[in-house]
Amino acid sequence: TQSRSSAASDVYKRQLQSTSPVSLSALEIDGAGIPIAIKAGEPLIEHSKFTNCQFNCLLIDGTSRPTINSSLITGAMASAVVISGQAQPRFKGNDFKNNSPFHIQNSSPYSIDATDNTWQPAADEMTILGDVSY
Repeated sequence: TQSRSSAASDVYKRQLQSTSPVSLSALEIDGAGIPIAIKAGEPLIEHSKFTNCQFNCLLIDGTSRPTINSSLITGAMASAVVISGQAQPRFKGNDFKNNSPFHIQNSSPYSIDATDNTWQPAADEMTILGDVSY
């Protein structure tokens, strides 16, 4: 499944809870509260833009194992990506820019691999919270 969207000001734009294959490509969301909430499954999100999120750009929890590739995640006002529960996302080739206060906030019991991404400001203990490799 492919989706292209431009949206503003809804708390959750899309909730992914399916264990069936889900692929979102070229998704563009600007100004939403929380554009994507991933609760289950292994969705692929690629070549997408999440900009000026009022809260988080991605909320990843439950037992989900999403892959986020080659996407722009910028301007989040309350941590760009929040990971909790038993979630184990993978991030590759993404641009994290100007997210406040954190690019990634991980409270899951798993170490998250976020190597091979670009960060502005740089990924460090001030911009990444929790067990995340960068």
